[in-house]
Amino acid sequence: MLRHHRDRFEAERLRHELMGMGIGRESPLARLTPTRAVVIMAAIVAVLALITVVTGGSGLFSGDAYADNVRALSAELRANELGLQPTRTACLAGTAGSCADHQLNANGQAKRVENQIAVVFGFDLPKEAANLNADYILALQALEASYRAEAQALENGDREAFAAAAAETAAALEREAALIEQLNRDFPAPAPIPEP
Repeated sequence: MLRHHRDRFEAERLRHELMGMGIGRESPLARLTPTRAVVIMAAIVAVLALITVVTGGSGLFSGDAYADNVRALSAELRANELGLQPTRTACLAGTAGSCADHQLNANGQAKRVENQIAVVFGFDLPKEAANLNADYILALQALEASYRAEAQALENGDREAFAAAAAETAAALEREAALIEQLNRDFPAPAPIPEP
């Protein structure tokens, strides 16, 4: 008898607390029983488990975050390369002052690419992108080496070596672009949402 009164008192106290939080008799939370709570939690867990199974455990859209990160890194790489092209072109044409500028620029770009390689190693890599990622790192390493070779050739005053290194840079950039095309085929960017 005493236990029945205590349980009734606790239920009434809980009802008053809920009403104090703005949850009245009409609220679904006011009618939430332990059994209903267990059923709701089980349904939530089941949905999350299904999502994990369908996506292979690598996020709601497997590979999307990785692909977006690589695309952003590539865009930064291309923007930096555009800044190097005027001094490289002028130096190849024989403008002496531009060669000193390009040496500094190429060294700086080699360091930026080195940092980008470290960033790629830190990406959350989906299994289906493992081969592409390995190829992309190799392309970046070749690009870093060609930038360093450009700067070293200019430091040595070797125009022929500089021209050869510049050709290596162009080839490495083509390889990087081809890998980005492959990335875009394998992990297409989401279509933009049309404006109303």
